[in-house]
Order: sequence, then C-alpha cells, then structure tokens
Amino acid sequence: MPSTPDRVREDGPVSAPLVLRGRLVTPRGIVEDGAVVVDDTTIVWVGPSDGLPPAWTLPAATDHTLLPGLVDLHCHGGGGASFPDATDAATHVERRHSEDRVLDTGALRALAHPLRVQIYDVLSQYGPQTASSLAEMLGESTGSTSYHLRALAKHDLIHEVTDRGTGRERWWERPIGGVTFANADAMKTPAGRAATQIVMNEFFRNRNEQLMKFIDDGLFTSDEPWQNGSMISTATARLTPEQSKELAAKIMALIDDAVDNYRNQTGENVRPVSIRADVFPLPERGGQP
Repeated sequence: MPSTPDRVREDGPVSAPLVLRGRLVTPRGIVEDGAVVVDDTTIVWVGPSDGLPPAWTLPAATDHTLLPGLVDLHCHGGGGASFPDATDAATHVERRHSEDRVLDTGALRALAHPLRVQIYDVLSQYGPQTASSLAEMLGESTGSTSYHLRALAKHDLIHEVTDRGTGRERWWERPIGGVTFANADAMKTPAGRAATQIVMNEFFRNRNEQLMKFIDDGLFTSDEPWQNGSMISTATARLTPEQSKELAAKIMALIDDAVDNYRNQTGENVRPVSIRADVFPLPERGGQP
C-alpha cells in the first residue's frame, strides 16, 4: 500500500469497483474521512474522500475504520523485535537502557559549562567534528574549542576518532549509547546539584533555541517533504503514574527503533532530525489535580 494518498494504478479506474469510506488508518497517520477503492482483491486507490477521482462514486460517510493492505497495528522494535503491548515495550526499554551511562559528579562538573554542553550536543547530533569545525559552527576560537574538547575527553564524555585525521587536526566523537544526567548520589551534594542544574539548563536551552529557530526559519520555508515530515505536537491526558509510565515506555520504544535503524544512515536528502519526548505531570491549579 502506498504511504501517501496517491493512486496505485495508472491505467484508470477498473470496472465495478468497491468504494469504501470511513476513518482511514495509513502508515503516515489517520485520515478522518478517507476512501479505499478495491478491484476484486486489489486495492487500486487510497486517500482522503475529497480527493477521490470522479470516475468513482463516493458513498455516504460512515463511522467505519479502514485498514487497507497490511497496516500493522503494533510498532516494531530495534533489531526486528516487536512491541505489541505495553509490557513488552517496557521490557524492551528497560533492557535497551540498562547500560546507559549515569554521569557521576566529576563528569557532570566537567560538562557544566555552556560551551561544553553545546560541543557535546553538536557531536551527538551531527557526528564527529574537529576543533576547527566546532569553532566555525559555534562562533568560537579554535583554541577555545580545543581546550574544552580535551576537558570533556578527560571524563570519557567524548573520545578521539583514532582512524581519522592527523596529529594537527584531531577528530572527536561522542560514544554511542544513552546518557542520563539524573544521578541521585550527585544530587546529594551541593556541587553535584549545581553541576546538574547547569547541565540541564543549558541542555534544554539549546533544545528550545533549535525548536524556535525551526519555527521562525524553517516551519514554513522548508521544502514540502520536510514540512510533511516534521511535527510539533502537544497533548494532555489525565493519567495515573502507572499509565504515564506505560505511555513513556511506548514512546521510548518507538524512538529507540528509529535511532537503531537510522543512526548512521547516509544518502540523498538525509539530515539529522531532532526527536523529542516529554511526559510529565502538570502542577495542580485551584486545588484540582
């Protein structure tokens, strides 16, 4: 089945087709009022009902849900595993992130500098860089970026790409794997709390700047494929802590799947894409949770 609402066959409509109308589930999302045209056992057209070619007669709207072709209602996990329910998703996420590095106080203090957080972010998002390329990207001097790269390397936050570059132009990368800034032991000390606060504040400030830059410069000026492939969404639901944990696990499993499959993808029109997820309780207002 096509992933976009385009015709499958180019030779025109077939005789005596069956036209179905309803809520349409596709790999790219849900079309509230969609249509599917079937010739015998072959789907020949899928799309929004208002785009149905005039050669076919659109039936009255229904409350049916249409799943044309082989639309799979469960998400696929990293390495080909499947997560058909919340329990499996939670198990996958726990296993996948069981070896994530929890930064100790020393690493947090080494990272607790605005420029170092920026460098760490660039290496995470754009891959290996040199002191010169980072200086150009961040508007800093090469001496400054080189100094901060060495400081990050001392705590194994980054490491040198040994098979790339020369003695004069060293390449640096962030090790593959998850990292968490939430260290309960570090939060017990003033130095640990201060370092954690600086890192978290800079991390989310950078993320917000990237998002606002996309909204200001890219949301309406990007090529249509990137406009269609981008999403900024916020929703609210009333959940229990257990339901919130279940939802977070499902979202994390989807993100893990994308990262595992496409982390090192190259080719035409491939760009780094920021994938974000926030699930947290809102404060009580007016005595109501």
